[in-house]
Amino acid sequence: MENFDWKSNSETFSLLSSSHNEIEKLGVQQLMLYFTIIFQINIILNKSKIMKGILIVMIALVAGCGNQTNSTSNVTQQNAAENVAQVAAQVEVLNVVDFKAKMASLEDYHLIDVRTPGEVAGGTIENATNINYSTANFAAELGKLDKSKPLMLFCRSGSRSGRASQIAKDLGFTEIYDLQGGFMAWPQN
Repeated sequence: MENFDWKSNSETFSLLSSSHNEIEKLGVQQLMLYFTIIFQINIILNKSKIMKGILIVMIALVAGCGNQTNSTSNVTQQNAAENVAQVAAQVEVLNVVDFKAKMASLEDYHLIDVRTPGEVAGGTIENATNINYSTANFAAELGKLDKSKPLMLFCRSGSRSGRASQIAKDLGFTEIYDLQGGFMAWPQN
């Protein structure tokens, strides 16, 4: 191993003894430039293999740190609050009897038929609003509804309304009911 004068290069290594927080305060590009310059100077002056190893370690450290800022913690806290609301949201799949009973027990709710207009033309549940699940703007249209009101969904057989329930949950609805068996299970008069 070649001799290396640590004392004469103490400034070179001053950043190595810095805390992780101090390193994070510098941008990744600044650190890379700093170590590249130090590396070049030491290679020219000392032809040091030790500096090559230190540079490799520091590049790995810098790449691992990235540009972290305080805004990251704010975003994380916001995401955590949104996740708590989504976890609290439950989708209840109800049979026809329970679905009707729930409709009767609620004062105000959204009753959404997620079938195509062609399917709706063949009949629907009274007072239902059609928002076609098959359109590109389904989530946007559903998102316009008052999320504080219970959401009651149905389709033809229960498949699309099940997927629509998950979208509603992601949009922030907290009380969601899905008709098991869909409109096919609904008694026809």
